[in-house]
Amino acid sequence: MLRYAPGTNCSYLLRGEPGQIVRLHFEKMKISKKTPIKDDVSDCGERLILYDSDWADPERIVKAFCSHFSEAKENLDFVTSGRSLYISFVSPSGSYSGSSIYYWAIYDFHDASLDGERIR
Repeated sequence: MLRYAPGTNCSYLLRGEPGQIVRLHFEKMKISKKTPIKDDVSDCGERLILYDSDWADPERIVKAFCSHFSEAKENLDFVTSGRSLYISFVSPSGSYSGSSIYYWAIYDFHDASLDGERIR
């Protein structure tokens, strides 16, 4: 199991080439209890946030998962409007026994160009 300190903040940036969009597909997700190092009094708990951006822009949140109340999502796609997807995991409590948000996801990049003529 993975142990990490209170205040842990991990992030990952997926960035395609110009003219591409990003797709993140959650194959499996589980939200469960864990053994916190520090009591968590926040409303959200541990959180996993996806941004349609190349940084944690609060105006570009695609989806936020909170360990205290979110439901697990499986076989679900999240697609960006641009070439970047920023992923942030934050734990205010830390853990002796791994994250309360477990997920297995795959990502890929797609050509964002449109075929045919646009209809107005």
